[in-house]
Amino acid sequence: MRAAFVLCMFVTAAASSSQQQALEPLTKYRQTHRKTTDGRLCAAAYVHNSQAFTDCTSAANPDGTSGREWCFVEEQAANAGSQQWDYCVPKPNYAEVRARVGSAFAEKAHELADAVSVVQGLSKEATRLLGEIDKQCS
Repeated sequence: MRAAFVLCMFVTAAASSSQQQALEPLTKYRQTHRKTTDGRLCAAAYVHNSQAFTDCTSAANPDGTSGREWCFVEEQAANAGSQQWDYCVPKPNYAEVRARVGSAFAEKAHELADAVSVVQGLSKEATRLLGEIDKQCS
């Protein structure tokens, strides 16, 4: 009986190890760094229902619900939550982010240019006043 248990544990460990080795090439060149709604990092690659994934998926999750993106959590972060998987945060629209940052940067550049102009005007006025004071005192 004990030998059967040990054999079962060995086979399970070997299967798990071979599954991880099969996923290893997929994890080398992670395309995205998606996160779950609770902030944990999604696994670079994982297998669910005999299918390999390298990003969030809309396929049926471990609870059997489909239609909403989810992922298994990176192994190091899996202990931080109540389950080994969670729903994904939507992908950022980088074109929109770049546009917003670009316009915010342009606005701040104009504010800075206006502030420099004011400081230069005050500097000229201060120089004029110091010259006038120097003239009065001499």
